[in-house]
Order: sequence, then C-alpha cells, then structure tokens
Amino acid sequence: MITKPVIVVNPLTQDTHTMDAVEKIQSQINHLPEHSLIELLEFIEFLNYKQQAQKPTSGKRYDFSDLSGRLQWQGNALDEQNRLRDEW
Repeated sequence: MITKPVIVVNPLTQDTHTMDAVEKIQSQINHLPEHSLIELLEFIEFLNYKQQAQKPTSGKRYDFSDLSGRLQWQGNALDEQNRLRDEW
C-alpha cells in the first residue's frame, strides 16, 4: 500500500519535514499510556486478521477423488434428501 507523505511544519522553527504514515504512527505511539498501547496492539492484530481473511483464495478446490469408493451409503439418498427438506 502506498501512502501519501504528510508534511509536518514545526510551529517554533517553521521547519518542514515529510513524514510518512509509519513515522507519524511511531511519533504518536510515544505519547500513549500503557493501556492504550495494549488496545492499539489488539487493533493492529484485528487489521492483520481482516487483511488475511480478505485475501483471495488460490481458486483450487479440494479434490474428493481420494474418498471415491470409500464411503458407503446405507439407505436411499432421495428419501433422505426429502426427509431433511421436510424438516424445514
């Protein structure tokens, strides 16, 4: 992800410094109390989990051919399907 740099102006010296998102976060972290750091860490873990969950799958589907011939149905599949449907 490309972030836009943030230009920070020091009000005392009028110096400018280009600050990227990581530098800005690091500078803000220094001022947080311990309980907020823990909350921030939990939020970062949530964002990482969310990002992982949104990644597209490889498109490969499981190949059930290794189960072929190993499973045996002891009944009428159509009757079972009708029974399950009628439960609704």
